[in-house]
Amino acid sequence: MTDIEKILKGRKVVEAYQKRHTDLGEGKLGKVKHKDSELELAQGLEQVGLTIESLTSLEEQHRFELVPYSELRGSKFRWVESVIQPDTQKYRYSRFGAVHRAVDEGHSINTISFSVVQNRAMTLTETSSLEETYACSLVSTKVGIDIDKCRELGISIARQPTTTNVKSVSLSSEGDFLGQLYCPATSYRMVQYVVIAFLRNLGLAAEVSSASTVAVNGKNISSLSALKGERAGRSSFHIYSTFNHEVASLVFKKPAEEFRAVTTSLQNELGEVPAVADAISALKRVFTEDFAAEVVEGSYSEYELSLTAEIEKTVPEV
Repeated sequence: MTDIEKILKGRKVVEAYQKRHTDLGEGKLGKVKHKDSELELAQGLEQVGLTIESLTSLEEQHRFELVPYSELRGSKFRWVESVIQPDTQKYRYSRFGAVHRAVDEGHSINTISFSVVQNRAMTLTETSSLEETYACSLVSTKVGIDIDKCRELGISIARQPTTTNVKSVSLSSEGDFLGQLYCPATSYRMVQYVVIAFLRNLGLAAEVSSASTVAVNGKNISSLSALKGERAGRSSFHIYSTFNHEVASLVFKKPAEEFRAVTTSLQNELGEVPAVADAISALKRVFTEDFAAEVVEGSYSEYELSLTAEIEKTVPEV
């Protein structure tokens, strides 16, 4: 029996115990009410070779591998492909926000969206001055921004709201893959798992580099974010299909070598950018195989499209 199988068996014992003796939620050991019930739980776990302490220890040891066994396991997801014109960064951000709000309000079911970047784009946090420096997941030091150079290179720019005081910036290029996951229980750990499994299905061994990045061969290939809502959150990932270090150098005012030392791309690692159909298949398999979920084809609702137009009017200009 693998550790994961043992954990799942142990969880079933705990859940059955809770239904009889506690009013706590599923998956939590909780407080036993008296010695007899404590003994009952211990005996139940003993039958699958566990104790409360060993189960807790195993869950902590395998918490990343346990991500697909969350409350989302076996659930239903709507799949939408997000290539809608005009594909400006401002419109794209508005579309993501509209779907998040629709799912959070219960108008739409859990949703996975996938898009291929159509043009270079940059996102800044909402309140930052253009003269300030920004945190950039691509490099460990802060970067400046040359807005004039961005405009000269045709880079679409938009601001986005933030719930922290961190001033951050991101840059995407034509052909990059963007994914959005709208559902309860979103977290950095979940989106890390999704990206690593997605890259695994494309033939790459990836690992967590930081809370907001995933790396291949020691270099960042993906940046991540997670945003909570009342009911549902939004986890996002950006995978670099190609990465132009010279363009990054021009717009972020840093030597190209600084980016070359810490970033890579699908083109660099695989020798080519996977066909979009292959990328879509690889991402869908993460949910149908790893999460045992049902993925159904869908499209944006009229409510989501109207929200997109509404939100777009409020996105601050740069």
